[in-house]
Amino acid sequence: MSLIKEIREYRLMKALLKETVPYFKLFVGVISLDEVVSNVKMEMAKEFLSKQFPFLKEESISSFLEKALTEYRKKPKLKIDLYCEEITSTRKLKYENLRNMMKYLFLIAYDSLGIEEKEITVLRQIARNLGLLKWDLLSLEYEFEYRLCEGERRKKYQKENNARWKQEHEKQGKEDDFNTRQQLLARQRVELAYEVLSLPVSCGELEIKQAYRLKAKQFHPDALPKDCTERELELATEQFRQVTEAYNYLCTIREIK
Repeated sequence: MSLIKEIREYRLMKALLKETVPYFKLFVGVISLDEVVSNVKMEMAKEFLSKQFPFLKEESISSFLEKALTEYRKKPKLKIDLYCEEITSTRKLKYENLRNMMKYLFLIAYDSLGIEEKEITVLRQIARNLGLLKWDLLSLEYEFEYRLCEGERRKKYQKENNARWKQEHEKQGKEDDFNTRQQLLARQRVELAYEVLSLPVSCGELEIKQAYRLKAKQFHPDALPKDCTERELELATEQFRQVTEAYNYLCTIREIK
């Protein structure tokens, strides 16, 4: 009887280990995008993976990451569609975990304060394949772009006073790029906030409040039938959160009380 139990446990562990493979490959692919595999990036990956797979020991996670990195270096091709399909098909991720994973991938990509367009493109592709809401993706981009811009500013002004003028002029072009991109993301975020509430940009304060009440009522989890599935409940919860965040954002920029 104990032998049968051991066989079952072995098969279960084997299935669980197989389930982890696309996660390791996806993280390694993002880590390797700018060709700088730092210890900081690896530690970020380990932190998420240890939370996602608590049954794995720390040394096992390190070993699997190194193995995935070795395989990637032999064939440096990031199969995003395949990895995302494997992740979503093996087990239905809770949306909260999915959003958390994307945040870690953003942390890794933006770690060196030298984000490239190809890295942003890959992050967007991963988010779309995993079903991240447009509002959450744009919010992450805006948040991390702001961090990047502020990081460059701090780095610049930490220089000695007698080199400040030269430093400012040498990096003016780069900072202008940061500001332009941040302004673009801010504009896109505003437009999306109106879109989430199904409103035109020219709407008034009263229309915004009315639209929020209607949307909140539509997506509030309590409004679902009692026999709704767990997935339907989760989706409604995330839609409700998105509507609330979009409304609060519009209230902030338009100073609505």
